[in-house]
Amino acid sequence: MRTMNGRDQARSETTSFTAARAAAAVWVVRLQRPEVGEADWLEFEAWLQTAPGARPAYDAAMALWLLPDGFDADDPDRDRRGHERFGARGKPRFGGMAALGFGGLGAAIAAGLTVISLQSPAPQVSRISRPAATIYTSVRGQQRTVTLADGTRLDLSGGSRVVVSLDAGERHVTMSEGEVAFTVTHDPRRPFSVSVGDREVRDMGTEFDIRRAGSRIKVTVRQGQVEVAAAAGRTSASATPIALVAGRQLTHVEGSDISTVRSVSADEVFAWKQGRLIYRDQPLRVVVDDLNRQFPQPLRIEDEHVAALRFTGVLSIDSEDATIRRLVGLLPIAANRINGTTVLKAREDAR
Repeated sequence: MRTMNGRDQARSETTSFTAARAAAAVWVVRLQRPEVGEADWLEFEAWLQTAPGARPAYDAAMALWLLPDGFDADDPDRDRRGHERFGARGKPRFGGMAALGFGGLGAAIAAGLTVISLQSPAPQVSRISRPAATIYTSVRGQQRTVTLADGTRLDLSGGSRVVVSLDAGERHVTMSEGEVAFTVTHDPRRPFSVSVGDREVRDMGTEFDIRRAGSRIKVTVRQGQVEVAAAAGRTSASATPIALVAGRQLTHVEGSDISTVRSVSADEVFAWKQGRLIYRDQPLRVVVDDLNRQFPQPLRIEDEHVAALRFTGVLSIDSEDATIRRLVGLLPIAANRINGTTVLKAREDAR
């Protein structure tokens, strides 16, 4: 029987290495799908346990996927940025292929491409928690619903972004922008937490809404109870966590040691999910921030005086033009379309 010499062994190891990298790339994309289920996770775990080189290959693929300037499937410029990121010398654009979904990536691999170039050594990364972190985004003017593997539901308002990580011991979400309504499946063995700015919201199974606009964070509870505390590693004069029950809302400005809590109508806060925005004596700047998530056409306020106008009312967000007409009819303002932006300014007769 022919024994394997050093060259044959090296060739065999390279083939296994290439196969593991290709399979890891497919798994990274497969686990980003909104419809990923328990069967996917079980099959993924079996692959990790049995396939040669699976663990380091998957960690390397995830390290590239989670780069700070990573790609979003909803980003219309993702292919251009992928070209800029890897250059024009034929290296594969991992993010661009990932955005095509499982089928597109499989076709690329079948054509002989690998997701991570074998001409350079695999990046050295720290151990990444499994299952992988998953990025969910919604573009302006889009509402998106995501059901996680544990049954937890996330409703994303327009212009929102979250990173979800589920493992055997905990469930964690990092929210960077926008507004998200969480309906959390109760599981006492796996606490659920959300990092948003310099706060962390901890929950065991309830319904709550988090809104982040600039440095201002609002947490509203509709059912159950959550706990809001300073994020890990953040020092705060008010280190005691704040418990919120149904009908209570916490407002916090990042960098501040003070959070305020008040009673609200949670149904009014959650009304955006049914296409209505409800306001009680809110400045126009808050209304415009919300509308800029709901519609693709941007709105801008001409000056601070107009931004400070107070508004109380209900806006149906069926169409952008109709919503702006209703707003103009309820406040002493006018709306002009300038270079693709709607500018709100004081009416001449109100100056």
